[in-house]
Amino acid sequence: MWHQNVAMHRLLEENKEDDILCIQEPWFGKIGMACKDTAKDGVDVLGGASHCNWNLVYPYFNNKQRAKVMIYVHKHSRLASKRHLHPVCTVPRLDIVRHHSIMITDFHIQHESLCIINFYHDVEDKTCLSTITSLDLDPTVPTILVGDFNLHSPRWLLRGWSPSPWISGFETWAASQSFKLATIPGEITWRGLKSEQPSTLDLVWHNCAAVTTLALTPPITDWEASISSDHAGIHNTWLLEGIFHGLKQAKLTSYKVDFEDKSKEKAWLDNLSALLPTPTPIHTIAKLENTATTLQYAFTTACQEHMEVKLPQKAHSNPWWTKECTTAAKTLCTFLPGDTDNRKEAA
Repeated sequence: MWHQNVAMHRLLEENKEDDILCIQEPWFGKIGMACKDTAKDGVDVLGGASHCNWNLVYPYFNNKQRAKVMIYVHKHSRLASKRHLHPVCTVPRLDIVRHHSIMITDFHIQHESLCIINFYHDVEDKTCLSTITSLDLDPTVPTILVGDFNLHSPRWLLRGWSPSPWISGFETWAASQSFKLATIPGEITWRGLKSEQPSTLDLVWHNCAAVTTLALTPPITDWEASISSDHAGIHNTWLLEGIFHGLKQAKLTSYKVDFEDKSKEKAWLDNLSALLPTPTPIHTIAKLENTATTLQYAFTTACQEHMEVKLPQKAHSNPWWTKECTTAAKTLCTFLPGDTDNRKEAA
């Protein structure tokens, strides 16, 4: 966030979609004063921007090593219609790593768990890469690695950039921890001055356990979420079990498709095209539901206009239904409902 206090407060105030925010280069400065016997005027209390709707999670930091990463967790669940407290339990893992540019946090919701590693690679601090590549993570824990990596590699960059001198060591470590790149290679996530070439610096990685055990949507790059930053925002959605259980199932109808007449096919396509919504990024479950409903309505309306309804096929009309099947069905109908022995004999 370019260390801007105003940008951080705007992000926290205007964000109505996300539950967890992983921030790199946040605003971090003086937020108060604390008494100290050896300091007449007291000492500065350092921290990040706060907001009444968000809980703030810090990495390890001190007066000399200020926090370069932070995580904000929304206090209230966005899935509930009323103002309920968020069901997530947040556990900072300072026992695993103590670094001002790296934080590991566990998130527990009911019986599901997810570990998020928020990473900022400060190119002037050699301990950033050496610390993260020294970690030996539990491969059975679903883990997401996100951050501003400031690394150039042919794996995710377009042509025109030379590989970073430290890239081999990082990629070897990522492979040993079963991390797989989830963001789209070559998609621009950083834009500097007009004289500077855009690059792909912000990445999302999923480990094998996260891919196989959790329902994670592909990351989506969103420049509108950057708010004055030269880095794009990246959305990643974790679909929890039970989210869609309350949704109404769409009633599907079959139609007779007969497009031998090209004019009929064109009329159907024109009608469908007019009803389809304008493609927009889907960042939330609510948008996903609305888009699915709109698509269903477009197809159903176009089909009703240009096709005949196809009635469900009954068993008697199937090619495999023979006279013997008819005799057997009539025989079974003559038995009483509780006469299972005779039914088995007839079958």
